[in-house]
Amino acid sequence: MPEEDEVKITYNTLFEILKREKDRDEIQKLDNNFIQNLVSYLNEKKKIIEKEQKDLDFFSQEEKNKLMLQLQNIKKLIRDLYDRREKKIIAMALNKSRTGSSLIDTTNLLPIEKKLFEELVETLQKFRKENLFKIINEYKLPESIPAQEPKELKTQENPTRIRLMDNVPEFAGTDLKIYGPYEKDQVVELPKEIADLLISTNKAVEVD
Repeated sequence: MPEEDEVKITYNTLFEILKREKDRDEIQKLDNNFIQNLVSYLNEKKKIIEKEQKDLDFFSQEEKNKLMLQLQNIKKLIRDLYDRREKKIIAMALNKSRTGSSLIDTTNLLPIEKKLFEELVETLQKFRKENLFKIINEYKLPESIPAQEPKELKTQENPTRIRLMDNVPEFAGTDLKIYGPYEKDQVVELPKEIADLLISTNKAVEVD
């Protein structure tokens, strides 16, 4: 199929774009002018209906109903496409917020979608820092109640020694401890589960 910037928006091309978005996990590439072209397409459809309504001699009620139904179906396709892309953007923002990874690929996002992604990440990180980190770092049990480490967190695997391949911001580990920030080329020892996560996302490599 040709790139979207080579294809005029039609009902069929819109259907194919939605189908491709449904069939693939990653968000799909659209031309940067996709929104403008979509608005122009809708305006053309509305103008046809308005023009034909003025001349009822050549515009039957049946034809009018067909055009109205087509316009409704077009709007449904647009809504479905928006919902699917929105869901993927939210998942990307969550991933970015939780891992701090610089490997999140946003090249297929439309300009307005990039703005949504960036604002979601900013909001998620802000609330994570103000709530999760605050609870972990500042919450204290009354002195009369001795703090007890959760049983599932008592046993720690042997730490893994790794070298950071990129800067890593402060983050909360699965053991509810705060790690980082770390700088590129820094060598640290971390719990195996956390080290494996950084290695799997190409943020670090294991060293002897």
